[in-house]
Amino acid sequence: LENPALDALASYQLVDFLKRSNARVKLRSQDGELTDADVPIIVSVTSEADKATGSVYPLGRTMQSLNLAFRRDSDLDTSQRKLFRRAEGHVEQLISHRAWIEDGEIKLEAIEDRWNDTPFWIVRVSKDISANHGDVANPRFRSLIKRLYFENEVFDPEATTVIFADVQPDGGNVGVSR
Repeated sequence: LENPALDALASYQLVDFLKRSNARVKLRSQDGELTDADVPIIVSVTSEADKATGSVYPLGRTMQSLNLAFRRDSDLDTSQRKLFRRAEGHVEQLISHRAWIEDGEIKLEAIEDRWNDTPFWIVRVSKDISANHGDVANPRFRSLIKRLYFENEVFDPEATTVIFADVQPDGGNVGVSR
């Protein structure tokens, strides 16, 4: 997802579900062996300089939220109203990775001790990578997307990709194959 206008409340709910269910990606070889794959299921990339999702989006959502009721959310120490009004890539607690340019090279790192430690990566990029909402076709942004794709290309054609989650009442695992 490139500079998506997705409300942070919905993204929070997805991340919270993935955390509570201990969702993780594994590869199952033809002989049945499972191997951990530290890769994302979904990647959402937002520029810190994106005024459309950073400034304009919250104004519109504020008007929508005036007649809605929300409760305080203790996990992120912020209100549901604030999450509803903000786009996911502009809520610090949801961001899992950061990307920037250093010495002409794109750096991509997971945030230490991040709350969002799920396979749903929300990546905040510097304005050097994407200068605004529509600046997603430039060579730096494309390089980041290629890097995300190729660094996470662990899918062996002979293996089955499985997303595991602990969602059964007895704590057992459920695997969803692709």
